[in-house]
Amino acid sequence: MATLTWAAVDEAAPGDPGAYAGLAAHFAATAEDASSARNLLERFAGAVDASVWRGEAAEAFRGEIAKLPPKLAKLAESYRTASAGMATYGRVLEDLQAQARRLGDQAQSAADERRAAETARDTATATDPLVPTAAYDDAVARAASRANRVERELDHLSDRRRAAEAAAIRALDQAQDQGIKNDPWYKRAWGAVDRWIDDHADLLKGISTGLKWVSAVAGLLSFIPILAPICGPIALAAGGAALLMDAALAASGNGSWKALAVDGVLMALPGAGRLVRGLTRAGKVGKVAAPAMTRARAAAEALHTSANAARRPTARALKQLARANGGKMVGLKNQLKEVDSLERKIAAHMKRFGVSADEAAESINDSLRYTMRFSERSMTQGSQRVLAELEQQGYEVVRVKNYWVKGNSYKGVNVELRTPEGHLTELQFHT
Repeated sequence: MATLTWAAVDEAAPGDPGAYAGLAAHFAATAEDASSARNLLERFAGAVDASVWRGEAAEAFRGEIAKLPPKLAKLAESYRTASAGMATYGRVLEDLQAQARRLGDQAQSAADERRAAETARDTATATDPLVPTAAYDDAVARAASRANRVERELDHLSDRRRAAEAAAIRALDQAQDQGIKNDPWYKRAWGAVDRWIDDHADLLKGISTGLKWVSAVAGLLSFIPILAPICGPIALAAGGAALLMDAALAASGNGSWKALAVDGVLMALPGAGRLVRGLTRAGKVGKVAAPAMTRARAAAEALHTSANAARRPTARALKQLARANGGKMVGLKNQLKEVDSLERKIAAHMKRFGVSADEAAESINDSLRYTMRFSERSMTQGSQRVLAELEQQGYEVVRVKNYWVKGNSYKGVNVELRTPEGHLTELQFHT
């Protein structure tokens, strides 16, 4: 018979029941907090009705608040289920360990009795080899039988412990099903695509422009009967691919839905509308590249190039911070100011302040401009967290103008930022 060790006794019901009791208490406290928050929000939402606060912001606020109590109720239910599962397992484990200790004492007693019987038999036979040993043998057998019984009971305890573990796991699985669900896979996938588009927006715009020209030329050639079977499908395929790229750019905030709609309409005119629009754009580019470029124009183009280089990392950082702090980025299609607009502003600064074009360009703080929207309730805390985290990432808060004061028709906070690369940027916080 194998010797029953204390390690085998300990392995029957390992673990710390107090740790599981602590987890249960923590889960229960979290459930209580979620339930209290739900009750508070329901009372608050009932108090802030249309008789107290009206308008678009009020309706948006009430709409968002209304979503929270059901989620908090699910959260509370989830944590109560997890708490009950951990508490039950802790109690079962504590009981099993008490039984295992009792069985360990019995195993020790059986082992002691067996050794005593074997020693007595050995002593008796050493004195008189012919002495009867039946009584000693019976004592050894009884001790061995008791040890075997203890071992079987310990195996039974192990089975009960595994069953309790399975029940605790089922409770945690149920709690997970009851809780607030994470974003579905397609939302997470779109987030990854959105970030990729941000990183490659310029490349995609260049490819889209090339496809539009292919569509325009193929569309014109399709009017020639002999070329129509070949050029017609090419025009449609190139135009459709360009529209898909523009739609992805617009959806990620790197393009314009209005321009996309115009392109879609022009696709209905086989090549003609696209060619006219392309020639118009080419004319504008020709004017920009005229030899008589002014100092303001040169400074504007240099500022535009610098802003475009800072655009992607800045937009990516702000979008991540907005998501993390309950805000939302809006108007990203207008984040980069056009060269013509920058030229006019630089020329105005030169005339007003009597400075050079380069000095005027250095004072322009909105060649990149962003707007982050929060609910009125989270506006203060959310904007402060965003600015603090931006500073941790190497951004410098140059100036803050708070227009959120009584009597102001404009409600918002305007922040002048300097990116880690040194580019001045404007960030506005609105509700």
